[in-house]
Amino acid sequence: MKKMLCALLLLFALAGGARASVEEALEACRVESGLLPDFPGGASYSADVLLCELRLRLLRGEKEKFDALLALMKKHFQSPLLLLYPRLDAELTPEKFENRSGLDLLACRLLLDASRRWGDPDYRELALRMARRVLRFNVYHNALVDGASWKERKSGIFTLYGAEHEISLSSIDVRALLLLAELQPQWEAVAQRCLGILLAGGAGEDLRLVYNLDKRRYVSGNGSLVAHLRVMTHLLDGGYVPMRSVERLARSVNEDVYCLARGEHGSLAASILGGYVLGRAGRFGQSHRVFLSLDEEYGIGENLLHAVGQQPSIYDNLLYLTVKELLKDLPGH
Repeated sequence: MKKMLCALLLLFALAGGARASVEEALEACRVESGLLPDFPGGASYSADVLLCELRLRLLRGEKEKFDALLALMKKHFQSPLLLLYPRLDAELTPEKFENRSGLDLLACRLLLDASRRWGDPDYRELALRMARRVLRFNVYHNALVDGASWKERKSGIFTLYGAEHEISLSSIDVRALLLLAELQPQWEAVAQRCLGILLAGGAGEDLRLVYNLDKRRYVSGNGSLVAHLRVMTHLLDGGYVPMRSVERLARSVNEDVYCLARGEHGSLAASILGGYVLGRAGRFGQSHRVFLSLDEEYGIGENLLHAVGQQPSIYDNLLYLTVKELLKDLPGH
């Protein structure tokens, strides 16, 4: 009876002011430039946070806020090569002159989705310009590599440094690749090869997370739980259901609903992504239970979600709001 009462109280909190308190707490962290830092009161800014909020605004149809964030992306995060800097320091200057392919793919995906939603060709044009640069600097033998680095000389010419010819499977955004393949013929071969790498890497009992393009083999057998779950979300977003992985995750949640929150590999991000994977794969009951345990474990109703004794992550809280928006029409959500 006590457990049922706790569950009802959590449901009431989730449907009422608790979720609003997360948004209010996030807004209180926004700095004068309009950016959200990585942590409350922090002095660094990441493209992960910006793109996650862009996705949230797109899902909610908030075009004005989307455009304001897009302007910040172009002003602060977009390099002269059009590739995105992953992180900025307190002075809003890039910490390193490099990019991460997964971030650029996500930006292209959001822009193409925005163009379809709002009928604005400018979003599409920017996405295609960025995609051409990814093809030039981050594709090797028709497959993505994790990123590139560069240095600007006084002449204004950029020197590109050779990246390792490896791709992390968690960087392969299937939906972005499929959207780009519809618009630019050069992306068809890239989409086909990357999807093959992704599907084959997840075919075994243990998901393999890094593929070396020169050696033509997977070079990492184990990785973080979050990276595993990101691979699953990319497949689901692209229309593929990794049944074996979903069934394994559902069994783990049935055995211990806190398995994604607690333990050596547990985290807030893992709980959010695990709940999303289960919901998207039709495991509504397990997804609902994961979110109830997540809210209990990380303090729903106490402003920003975070583990006891740890600093709240702005990205994780934005991810929470984004996933809840994606799942809101599913049973139990």
